[in-house]
Amino acid sequence: MRPSSIHDPAFWEGRAIEARETALRMSDELSRTAMLALAARYERIANRIVRGLNIFGPAERDRHS
Repeated sequence: MRPSSIHDPAFWEGRAIEARETALRMSDELSRTAMLALAARYERIANRIVRGLNIFGPAERDRHS
């Protein structure tokens, strides 16, 4: 069963896994690239939660840490 809280990093990690699995099945390069970018965003959200940061906060600070 998938965690259902957006405040649970496992929820976002699961979404990232699903997005990567979906990307592997895509034949269109642009779509695959977009799906992998989405997976990376989900991972960043999970990392923000683990670090105790606001998941809706500015992304620029997060990129440099």
